[in-house]
Amino acid sequence: MFIKGLFHKIHYFNNKELIGTFFVTAGTLFGSFFSYLLQFFLARYLNVGEYGEFNALLSLAYIAGVPATVLSTAMIKKVSQLLSGNEWKKLSSLFVSSFYFSVLIGLVIFASVYFFRGYISQTLKIGNIFLIVIFGMWLGLSFLLTVPGAYLLGLLRYKAYALFVSISSMLRFVFPALLVVVGYGLIGTFYGLSLSVILAFIISLVLLKKNLTNVRNELNKMSPELNDVFKLIMPIVLVNLCMMLLNNIDLVLVKRFFEAETAGYYAGVVTLGKILLFGAGTITVVMFPKISSVKNDTKKLIKSFGFFLSLQLMAVIAGVLVYLIFPRYITLIFFGSKFMESVKYLSLFSVFVGIYVIINFLVMFMLAIDQTRIYLLLLPGVIAQYVLINMFHGSLEQVIYINIYILLLIAVILGLYSAVLFKRNFKSLELS
Repeated sequence: MFIKGLFHKIHYFNNKELIGTFFVTAGTLFGSFFSYLLQFFLARYLNVGEYGEFNALLSLAYIAGVPATVLSTAMIKKVSQLLSGNEWKKLSSLFVSSFYFSVLIGLVIFASVYFFRGYISQTLKIGNIFLIVIFGMWLGLSFLLTVPGAYLLGLLRYKAYALFVSISSMLRFVFPALLVVVGYGLIGTFYGLSLSVILAFIISLVLLKKNLTNVRNELNKMSPELNDVFKLIMPIVLVNLCMMLLNNIDLVLVKRFFEAETAGYYAGVVTLGKILLFGAGTITVVMFPKISSVKNDTKKLIKSFGFFLSLQLMAVIAGVLVYLIFPRYITLIFFGSKFMESVKYLSLFSVFVGIYVIINFLVMFMLAIDQTRIYLLLLPGVIAQYVLINMFHGSLEQVIYINIYILLLIAVILGLYSAVLFKRNFKSLELS
C-alpha cells in the first residue's frame, strides 16, 4: 500500500518536475563522467608527482568553492521567488548585480592565492610557483559560473541547466586534455580549465538570453534584491556546515581511532556509499527551486512537497535495496578485489546514506519555505555523533550504527517539525 501510494502521488502530479528530475540527473551524471575521465586521463599522461599536485590543488579548490555553493543556493531561492511573481525586470537587475559580486569574489580569491602562493607552495610541496598562480586564475574565473547555473535552476529551466552542466563538464575535459597532449603538462591543465570556464560562461549567457531582456538597462544599477540574497547566506552556511559534519565526522574519527588499513577499508565504504548519495540527491536539486517558487501558494506547495517526497523515498528505497542485495558486485566493479573487506560494511552503511539523503531533502525544503533556523535541529545531532563515536568505537559496525541512530533521530524530529508546520499553516486546506 505504501509503494502504491507513492506511485499515485507521482502519477497525479504534473510530469514537468518528473522530466526535470530526469534531465538534471542525466546532466549531472554526464558531467561527472567527464570529471572522472579527466582524472583517469591525467593519471595516465602526467607523472605520479604531477598527478598528486593536481589533486592537492583540486582539494584546495573544493574548500575555496564553499562560498560559491552557498551563494548559488541563496540565488536559486531568490530567483525562483521573483519568477513566481513574473518580476522580469528585477531578475535582470539581480543578474547584473550578482555577476558583479561574483567577479569581485573571484578577484579576491585570485588575489588571496597569489598573495599566499609561497605558503601554498610550501604546504602542498609544489615547487612551481607559477603553477599556483595559474591555479588561482582558474579558481577566480570559476566563480563566473555560479550565477548562470543558479539562474537556470531558479527559472526552472531544467533541460537548459542539464545542457549547461553537460557542455561545461565536457569542455573541462577537452581543453585540459588537449593542452596536456601537446606538451604543456600540469600548467596546461589549469590553462585548459580556465578556457573552459570562459566558454561555458558565454554558453550560459546564450541559454539565458530569452529570460534576461533588460540587462543593458541595468548595467549601471545595483539591485536591492541582492541584499535579500545576502540575508540568506549565513543560515545556508550553518546548514551546509552541519550537513557536511554529519557526513564526514565518522571518517575523520575512524582515521583517528583505527589502524590505517581498517580506516582505508572504511574510506572505501564511504566512497561507494556516496554514489547513492550523489544519485538520489539530484531530486533535491529540482525540488528546492520549485518549492521556493510556490511557497506562497498553499495548495501547490502541498502537492509539490508530496510529489517530491514520494519521488525521493522511492529513489532512496531502490538505492538501498541495490546496496543490500549486491554489495559484493558493487565493490568489485568500482574497487576490484583489493577492497573486498569493505563488502561486509557496505549494506549497513547504505542505510545511513539513505537516511542522510532524506534529511538533506527535508532541510532544503525547510530553507525553501524560509525556515532558516533549521540548523538548530541539526546541531545537537552533530554534537551527539561526535561524542558517541569518541566514546564507542570498538568496531566499524558500532560506528555505523551510531551514525544510523543519530540520523534516524534527526529524521524523525524533522518529520515531526514538518508535520507541525503543515498543521499550523495549512489546517483549513483539504489535501486532494
